[in-house]
Amino acid sequence: MQTADSAAAVNRMNVLTARNHKVILYKTDSVSYRLAEPFTLPLTDTARIKDSLNKYYYSGKAFIQLK
Repeated sequence: MQTADSAAAVNRMNVLTARNHKVILYKTDSVSYRLAEPFTLPLTDTARIKDSLNKYYYSGKAFIQLK
């Protein structure tokens, strides 16, 4: 999730953490907030992870970012 509204980002983070998801909230620039779920799976599983996220949470808007 990416948004400019910090309250919306914190609300979504609280919902996901209440569902036992590990979520990280960070700022990408001075106005954008981004929520991320860290994974420690092999890179070969990224397509499966993205498909699962899109199916259950993000309606086709999920993406994988490597750091």
